Amino acid sequence: MAEITGTTTSKKMIDHQEHMDKFREILEHNYELIKKKNMKYGNRWRDFGVVGMLLEILKKAGRLKNMTFMDETKSFHGIGHILGSVEEEGSIYDTVQDLANYCMFLQILFVESDPSILRGGIQSNDRSGPQGGMSGQCGPRDNSHGDSV
Repeated sequence: MAEITGTTTSKKMIDHQEHMDKFREILEHNYELIKKKNMKYGNRWRDFGVVGMLLEILKKAGRLKNMTFMDETKSFHGIGHILGSVEEEGSIYDTVQDLANYCMFLQILFVESDPSILRGGIQSNDRSGPQGGMSGQCGPRDNSHGDSV
């Protein structure tokens, strides 16, 4: 029995490392895409602010929903459709990639608003505790420095 458990644990460790390697690969690909887009469009995303970025994320999420549930039956069209392209709006993968990048821009805005977020170290998304795991990061900004909100 111990051998099976050990093998399962080893398999999980290998899977975990493969997933982390793939995660890094995707992050690096997204980083290169953003560098190219920023050369073309600049930092216009900053003009949106936190609320504007949340709206952009919701808009992309709505587009993703519309692209995956394309007809009145609201049935999912399958993985082939996801990886293919929809001529009017680009592929669903492109939309997912944009959504991931918008979320990263939102994180940048949070960190710029409160740099201590990064100093707190890596934390899990555990929702337990008095404030559901959130430490006020999304609350109002401290305006003691006189900058506008």
